[in-house]
Amino acid sequence: MDYTSNPLATDQDDLTAVLNEDRYARTLANIARRAERLWEDGYTCRQSFQGTFVEAYDVFTPRGERYMVKITPTPKDPFLGDKCTCPSFSKYGECKHHLALQFKLRDEAQAAAYDALEEAEGEWGCDPHHQQPPGEGEGIGKQEKRRHN
Repeated sequence: MDYTSNPLATDQDDLTAVLNEDRYARTLANIARRAERLWEDGYTCRQSFQGTFVEAYDVFTPRGERYMVKITPTPKDPFLGDKCTCPSFSKYGECKHHLALQFKLRDEAQAAAYDALEEAEGEWGCDPHHQQPPGEGEGIGKQEKRRHN
């Protein structure tokens, strides 16, 4: 790819900045790809702390190494931001452990919300006025008997 033709790069410093941004974007994409398959690769996790402003998890590698991941509801706050103890998070501000845990928590929250909605809707879904058709739910044997009477 020819970065010298990039309209954003007006001098060598700009070109270096564009190259660094591109490298960083590829690194984050690679981290995200690895995070998507982390649990399939044999990693496990358990919650080690839950408070009002922070949750902490231990993420274990298949070899038994442990990384501590802190998740907060206010990631913009520098004192309450998410963290992981792995070298990648220190270097890039992101890692597969943190992202995989975020994906897992998001999926679990969506599943719980779906289950709650399904339970609230009851057997007939979102139509609380639905009337069961005659014979439905009585079993096949009873329906057959009524048809022949």
